Amino acid sequence: MKQNQLYRLAIVGVLWLSIGVGCQKDPPEAQPTSCRDGTCCGVDKGYYRYAESYENVPVTLTGPYGGWFLEFKKPLPTVTAEPWITAAEVCSLTLDNIVRISQQRPDETFIKCRVWGRLYTADEIPTFTIGVPRFFAIDRIEVIE
Repeated sequence: MKQNQLYRLAIVGVLWLSIGVGCQKDPPEAQPTSCRDGTCCGVDKGYYRYAESYENVPVTLTGPYGGWFLEFKKPLPTVTAEPWITAAEVCSLTLDNIVRISQQRPDETFIKCRVWGRLYTADEIPTFTIGVPRFFAIDRIEVIE
């Protein structure tokens, strides 16, 4: 009788270990879906402060001299009152979206587009310009024909 209990205990222990070995103890961290902390814009996420999301907004894409910029028709929101600023630099982590457009239209420097994404302000980044720099993380971009 004690021998049967010992075998049963051994079988349960082996099964328990086999189940435990097959399970993943630390699942990988999920990618942020909102990117409100700036992880979609640049490596130094502490610099970027989420301002607003945009969907299907007409813009003019300009570049590549000095970087790629999106020129909006309306002023962009900011922490401080600067109603004249209507441009935002494309975030470095989303430049892949721009590369295919620039390859399709290599001679154009002003391209009419529609964008979907998030606007960030970066008041802790030192610049020589007046106002708070703005950066735009592109989720999707389409050329307007």
